[in-house]
Amino acid sequence: MLLLLNNCEHLVDAVAALAERLLRRCPLLRVLATSREPLGITGESLWPVRPLAPDPAARLFADRAAAVRPGFIVDEAASATVRRICDGLDGLALAIELAAARLRTLDVEELAARLNDRFGLLSRGSRTADARHRTLRAVVAGEEQCAHGGAKGGMQGVPGVDGSGEAPLRGTFGR
Repeated sequence: MLLLLNNCEHLVDAVAALAERLLRRCPLLRVLATSREPLGITGESLWPVRPLAPDPAARLFADRAAAVRPGFIVDEAASATVRRICDGLDGLALAIELAAARLRTLDVEELAARLNDRFGLLSRGSRTADARHRTLRAVVAGEEQCAHGGAKGGMQGVPGVDGSGEAPLRGTFGR
């Protein structure tokens, strides 16, 4: 059985305690935890997420652009511009997704021309996305919060927390 725990950096201590407890009690369980920082438990394996290479970055851009502008394709004329956009965003998947979403109102050349103001340009993501992932500024603010230790919240309201005060979770990729 695989348990996926996503965005654990905001509750890393609690997630680490829970995952460790579950792994001890369920020998066939594997845990895949996504986080900007390691959970720090025995048996944890880290798999850093690196920026996308140019071809996968361009494919991601094209896929997300087609979702907001049906029929969008990266033809010969747009190929160099799409690569320039992806390179200008350092191959970061979320930034590429936010940029592609701007094709609702901009064409590819206009988007590329506005990359010098990334924070202003990438200021509107999906209204249904987590607030931390709606804008490039929110992503950077979240990173700064994590770097300064401000993301160590509690697990109030999370199903499965027994209320004993004992941290119910510690995460790992499995044993």
